[in-house]
Amino acid sequence: AVIAVFCSLVSIVGDLMASVIKRQTGIKDFGAFVEILPGLDGLCHISELSDKRVPNVESVCKVGDKMKVKCLDVDERGRVKLSRRAAMAELDAQA
Repeated sequence: AVIAVFCSLVSIVGDLMASVIKRQTGIKDFGAFVEILPGLDGLCHISELSDKRVPNVESVCKVGDKMKVKCLDVDERGRVKLSRRAAMAELDAQA
């Protein structure tokens, strides 16, 4: 069952997804934990929030915000790495 869950997580790598910052613990100094699927959170590191340097996470997003993110990777422990910067670049290229 664990392998099946991991394989399904790996299949989302490269996908653009709508996400929401759901809980107060979702904002940290190093990034934002956002929910991409019901019950599934991923980390959008501060360096992946914008194509410019941001002074802090709260200058870009806050709890309750919705944003598009791109799944960059899922590691062997099931941790999901997300990028708002990559999602914005891909959406701009499509426009």
